[in-house]
Amino acid sequence: MTVNHPAGEIIVAALGAGAWRNGERLSVSDVTDPGRGVVATSGVPLGAVPFRQMRMMGSAALSMVEVASGGIDGFVDTWGAHGIWDYAAGILICEEAGAVVADGEGRDLVVDDPAQRRRPVAAATRELWDSVAALKAY
Repeated sequence: MTVNHPAGEIIVAALGAGAWRNGERLSVSDVTDPGRGVVATSGVPLGAVPFRQMRMMGSAALSMVEVASGGIDGFVDTWGAHGIWDYAAGILICEEAGAVVADGEGRDLVVDDPAQRRRPVAAATRELWDSVAALKAY
């Protein structure tokens, strides 16, 4: 569960049962072309950004909820600074809505060591994942 307090939204997901925001089922967008997509980042990516628009929302979990809801098409931590508490709920919410989620460096996202940092990447479609994951700040 994730809560967006300012918006009064409660987002829940259960394995195999879908993801929901205030009782409405979430579903990812069908965007496959980065030139038509909107991506949220944590950190400013180096180089060209191939997406139509870029956003910085300030919360990994809420950015991932926006991917799950089809509000944006991808999210990436550009420098790999997030702890598990920042994105754990977002993994299940995104996957239950149909998004592709993984660590941008190919490591396990779910870790039991709170000192570990990861680079979560979420994309609405498999076709977008490589373009989203390629955005890095280092």
